[in-house]
Amino acid sequence: MDEQTAREALARCTAYKLLSAVFRFPTEEACTPVASGRLGRALRGALEVEGGALPTGLAEALAAMEGVMAGLSIDELQGQYIEAFDVGLPRPPCPPNEGLYIDGVPRQRLLLKLATVYRLFGLKVDQEAEAAQLADHLAVELEFLHFLAFKELQAAEEGDGEHWAGYRHARRDFLVHHPARWLESFAQRTAEKAGPAMAALATVAAGLVREDLDRAQADAALAPDAGGSERPG
Repeated sequence: MDEQTAREALARCTAYKLLSAVFRFPTEEACTPVASGRLGRALRGALEVEGGALPTGLAEALAAMEGVMAGLSIDELQGQYIEAFDVGLPRPPCPPNEGLYIDGVPRQRLLLKLATVYRLFGLKVDQEAEAAQLADHLAVELEFLHFLAFKELQAAEEGDGEHWAGYRHARRDFLVHHPARWLESFAQRTAEKAGPAMAALATVAAGLVREDLDRAQADAALAPDAGGSERPG
């Protein structure tokens, strides 16, 4: 794999990792790279944007997110997170869990399906853990995308074209069957019901998933051996 391919995989890996950390809980360690612009640099690299410009909607959301997060204390950010994602009856205003946005699929079945996907790649999620650790939590899905991007990077650096293509296909199919199905609805709800920092974060996450999927599907359409559906769905 060429150097450009490796750079893109590294940037994608970084972007998903940084977003996952903030959605797990906005500690100072998690928030500093976002407010400082590191996430923005990773997004530009991940989306292979000529001249460094992001699509307008994503660029606006990123600028809003960086501005809002830089102007708030960690206590204020954590307060917005808890109010939006952690507390409320019968559930929080904006639960960051796929199973609460997908109709027609019992949540327990979805959790088992996701856990099976993760196990296929040697990963494990504790189904009895707190909500932030459940298999359908946004932080967990973003962390899995980080893992797939890391494995792409590893294969690219080793010149292993077969595994590189396999991990790219797995990432595309996971995007299609999971985060891309619900993140737009989650971002819309967060924009309506959450504080500005959490709303901006959700919009950026949805934008990254949308743009990453669009590019992955475009790459697959151009590939001569792009047919077939992948197992991790």
